[in-house]
Amino acid sequence: MNFASDNVYGVHPAILQALNDANAGTAPSYGGDDFTKRAEAELQRIFGCDLRAFLVTSGTAANGLALSAISPGFGAIICHGEAHICVDECN
Repeated sequence: MNFASDNVYGVHPAILQALNDANAGTAPSYGGDDFTKRAEAELQRIFGCDLRAFLVTSGTAANGLALSAISPGFGAIICHGEAHICVDECN
C-alpha cells in the first residue's frame, strides 16, 4: 500500500468501466450535463437541502474553490507557514 496520495495507483477496473460506458455521445459542459444534475440531486437528498455542487477534478481545485468562496477578492487566507494550503497548494 502507498498512502502518499490518492492518485499514485491506476484507477479501479469498475471505475474505468463506468468512465468508458459514460464516454458515448455528447453532453453539455460546465454543469449542464446529466451526470452533474444527478450528482447534485443525490447530494441534495443526502443533505436534505437545496445546494449547488461544484464538482472538480482534484483536491487542489477543491481547496482553491473553497478558499475563494470564504474570502473576498481583496481578502486573504491566513494560515501557519507549514499549513497544507501554504506548503502544498500555493507553491
